Amino acid sequence: MASHRVRRHARLRRSTQPARDVFEWRRLIDIGPPGPFPDAGRMRWESGALVEVGVHEDYIEHWVRQDGPVAPCWALFAENAILLRAGAQFGWADRSGVVVDTIGGPRWTALNPHVNGDDLVANSVGRSIEDSEGDVDL
Repeated sequence: MASHRVRRHARLRRSTQPARDVFEWRRLIDIGPPGPFPDAGRMRWESGALVEVGVHEDYIEHWVRQDGPVAPCWALFAENAILLRAGAQFGWADRSGVVVDTIGGPRWTALNPHVNGDDLVANSVGRSIEDSEGDVDL
């Protein structure tokens, strides 16, 4: 694949609220309409997990790293979609939903992602590539 310029994206940003531990998620792809409140949470490290507690809604999430290889690691941002890879895992999100699975498995084969010129083709649909991170290799 041709090399795409690398730009760092702020996916999670510190909220404009006065508390320094409040962060707000900004989605690149939404598979549903936005909720009535911003997706904001207080974050802290606890026993090796990142704990997120809802600010505007009542929830608690524990984010735990999964052991295993993380290389290669890249992301491809296309019109209304994102394809990313970390080690043997891939993630795909578009307006129809989200898939997280293993490279080479049935879902990867069905997705059949490839580059055609300046387009990412996945699920037989071409989308204009907008940006990338890392060394994308399809």
